[in-house]
This record gives sequence, structure tokens and C-alpha cells, in this order.
Amino acid sequence: LHCCTKPSHDLGRSSVFAANFSGILDRLRRNGIDTVLTACPNCTRMFRDYGQGLQVETVFTLLSEFGGEQYPDNGQKVCVHDPCSLRGDRPSQEATRSLLRRLGYTVQPLPHQHQRTVCCGEGGAVGFLHPELARTWSYKRVANADGRPLITTCAGCTAMLGAHTPTLHLADLLFPPPQGQKLVPPSSPPMTYLNRLLLKLRLRHRI
Repeated sequence: LHCCTKPSHDLGRSSVFAANFSGILDRLRRNGIDTVLTACPNCTRMFRDYGQGLQVETVFTLLSEFGGEQYPDNGQKVCVHDPCSLRGDRPSQEATRSLLRRLGYTVQPLPHQHQRTVCCGEGGAVGFLHPELARTWSYKRVANADGRPLITTCAGCTAMLGAHTPTLHLADLLFPPPQGQKLVPPSSPPMTYLNRLLLKLRLRHRI
């Protein structure tokens, strides 16, 4: 749950990024780790670009390769929003679609997908500097979806697009809440950071 420090990288704070990311790499090496599994597309990109030989694979690609139960068609049509940070990663894109079909969903194509996917509007912290420009990109994707639910593997995209059209993270479908419990809606800052800190503390206590 340690941040890969991509925000600092993207904002040009090179020394902050280098110091934090090198600390992550040192800890992994000390523990003999040679493969990293990522659930976040931005973390995937950082570890592939700066991991210095570490093998990197997304958890969704791994889940797709392992196979699993094939559920009957549930009659729901969805579209996949490919995160722009992994626009060239066809294996992870196909894994997302394969997992959705296995869950019984019908995946319908979008005009801009795979290599030609568009940004949800959150990239590069544009929303903080020029929120209206950021929203124009969100609206483009909303228009593409045309009312159909969007599924993505990026938490940032889920929050950004979810403010304008029905959007779910793939993990919410793979690991739904127990029967009778409702799906908890995503938190908004600063609760997102508090929840992350509390989860870290609980995990450290248990481990």
C-alpha cells in the first residue's frame, strides 16, 4: 500500500520520486522479491519503467490466466474504459474483457479503446489546474458510453467518470460484498487517504 509516487513523477518532482521509489526497490530487494503484482495501472507503469529488472504483472492478467467459474449470461451490457497509462498493454486489456465475459457480462466496444483510449480527465493533475478542461475529457467518454455502464481497472478513472455516468472498478465485480450487503460507494478525499492509512495499520498489526 506504499505509494509508487507517480504524482510526484508526473509533476516534475524528480528528486522526490527518485528518493521514494528507490526506497521501495531497496525494500523489495532486501526481501528477495523479483516479481511484483499490481492492481493499479499507474503503479504498473512505474514499476515497468523504473523497476530495474523486476518482473511486473497485473493481478487481473493473473486472475484471467488462472481461469475460474463461467457464469451464465446475466443480460447486462457493459463497456471497458482502458486506463491511458496502459494504453499499449493489450494482455491486461484483454484480461479485463475476459474476466467480464466470465462473469456473464456482454462487453461492447467503444469508439476509442485499446491503443486509442482517451483520458478520463484526471491525468496529469489537470483537474486541479484547469477543471473545465478535465471535465471535457470526461464528457467525451460519457458520450461514448451512451448510458451503458463503464468498467475500468483504475481507481482514479472510476471516481472521475463515476461522477458523470455509472462506472465500476473491475475488482468490485470480481469481489462483490456478501449477500444482503450493499456495495460501499467510493470515498472522497480526504477520507480516501485516511482509509488507506487505517488499512495499513490494521495489516501491519495482523502481520
